[in-house]
Amino acid sequence: MTYDKILGYRYDPNVDYEVDERPCTHCQHSPTLHRDCDAIDCDNGLVSLYEEDPVNFSPNEFQICRDCRGFGSMWWCPNCYADLNQHSVGLEPN
Repeated sequence: MTYDKILGYRYDPNVDYEVDERPCTHCQHSPTLHRDCDAIDCDNGLVSLYEEDPVNFSPNEFQICRDCRGFGSMWWCPNCYADLNQHSVGLEPN
């Protein structure tokens, strides 16, 4: 899976993904695609700061994953390549 800042996530047949029936918020294409976030330290959209730096952070300190923006999965349109996580305000994370 490659990422383009303008187009968003591009389809890669070598990456496991799931079909999502929600339409694209840009082009209304349906179905869209999603997959679990593959960031090494992401756990359902959160990254433990304690695991990265146990000296300066407590075990209950987290930050939102930069890759999936706290959703825990990547959601994109295979038609227009839009990154739908950044446009999904009001939708429940997967």
